[in-house]
Amino acid sequence: MSVQELEYSAEAALHERYKVDSVPMVLIADETGSVRRAFLGPVTATDLWASLAELRDPGTVSKDCNLGETIFSSD
Repeated sequence: MSVQELEYSAEAALHERYKVDSVPMVLIADETGSVRRAFLGPVTATDLWASLAELRDPGTVSKDCNLGETIFSSD
């Protein structure tokens, strides 16, 4: 896992690629750069880790957890 903070003035191309138009936004992307989950606004550590766990092993996380949205695409 890697964390990257992207200021628009320095990383406008990435903001455009991932359609970041509000902050804070947390995106979880796979090794190809495809966004698998996205959170708009504050996210708890529990929900973030649950989302990662669900992506690694689908069906293992309670449906009560906020697993983020899956509507984003970097294509």
